[in-house]
Amino acid sequence: MDKNNYTIEEIKKAVEVFSEYDNIRGAYEYYKGLKEFIKEVNLKQTDHELYGSYYKYLIRLKFIALNFFDDWREMEELLKNHFEAIYRIKYYDLWNKIKLNLLTISDLNKRDEIKSGLKKILLDCNRVIIDKKKYKGVEGLPVTVAEWLKDFTVNLGIGKIDHLKKVQYLTNSENIKILDGEDKNRLKVLFDFYEKLKTSSNTPEGFEDDIPMVINGKYVMYSQGQVEDIGAKIQDLIKSIKIGDEVKQLQKMVSQYPAGSLERKAIEEEIEKAVVTRKR
Repeated sequence: MDKNNYTIEEIKKAVEVFSEYDNIRGAYEYYKGLKEFIKEVNLKQTDHELYGSYYKYLIRLKFIALNFFDDWREMEELLKNHFEAIYRIKYYDLWNKIKLNLLTISDLNKRDEIKSGLKKILLDCNRVIIDKKKYKGVEGLPVTVAEWLKDFTVNLGIGKIDHLKKVQYLTNSENIKILDGEDKNRLKVLFDFYEKLKTSSNTPEGFEDDIPMVINGKYVMYSQGQVEDIGAKIQDLIKSIKIGDEVKQLQKMVSQYPAGSLERKAIEEEIEKAVVTRKR
């Protein structure tokens, strides 16, 4: 084991790269190596302060590699005890990670059970996400996840969120108006994530699977109640491929687009259709 690979500076760089390129496997392998390194050098006992710095990056790596952990209890533990870590990871999208794991579950009622469990974790989460020291003299300012979700619920209710009321809340709330841009963005991430968890997978708005469709001759992606145009260029490319080598050509095309992109999903859907057609 090369200990030079695990300096704080090297770990910081690795975390940023893994997150920027959404390199889940790389983050997972690095997480395992770092965890073993910390254990091997007995860092927790020999230098507790340095161990704390390493542990923070270990948690960030675990968040990035979340899709390699299929035990929902581990995800609940991360949210409960380390939610604030997501704000320290560049390019990070927590909902996208959770969504990908939910997609492995075909039973929509089971998905709702899991989302309900995660939602409860948030409602009880006492992790601090707003630094009160930045707003000296302000009394009663919510600072934890639970406090902000309570404020959110008091103002908007427990049912389906009215978009206009939400905009008014985010704009006019005395608690939110005093926050700087960074902290307002933190709340947006929290509220958006919470809304997705509280929306049933049995509804068009909460159904996690993206569905490529053709509407009025245009390729679109139907995703959680929203219709998005995937572009004329992709339509033309798909239509131009000859039947004889369509799977091969589509597989070449799919590698040109990042995982999770609308373009890639549309092409992957065409590959599935082509394979099914050939089997008939």
